Amino acid sequence: MLKRAFTILGVTVALAGVGQAAEALTWSSKANPLTVYSGGYARGQAYGNFYNDNGQFARNASHYRDALPGGHGVYVETAYYWYKNTTCGSSWCTGFVHTKIEQTLRTTDQDWIDGYSIQDLDAEATSARAKIKVCEDRSWAPDACSSSVTRTFDY
Repeated sequence: MLKRAFTILGVTVALAGVGQAAEALTWSSKANPLTVYSGGYARGQAYGNFYNDNGQFARNASHYRDALPGGHGVYVETAYYWYKNTTCGSSWCTGFVHTKIEQTLRTTDQDWIDGYSIQDLDAEATSARAKIKVCEDRSWAPDACSSSVTRTFDY
């Protein structure tokens, strides 16, 4: 009987350590995607979800496409921020090792493709934030980008 109690306790403790399903923070949608315009034309579009991936990573999963045939490469850019109550006071930290900008691979495909970026969660932080935008590559000029959306989760 005692052995059975310890077995049940062990299973309960093991299950307590299993990460819960992440709640995705949606940004835009396929029906109303983030859009980068240039010359009066939609050049790139994107939508997706920002979420806590198993208590280990901040992940931005995106669906994006080149909206104009023969366009330049389109990508999704995510700037990651960590909220800390230490080191930088009570503000969103910038300029730290864990603040980073990630970009998906480029596409000129007009069909929606999947991409993602990921960053380790900062153990000293209590929240993760992402500023997300879709951009189009430009040669010898700044890339054209959409307005950005911001999503935040606590952990």
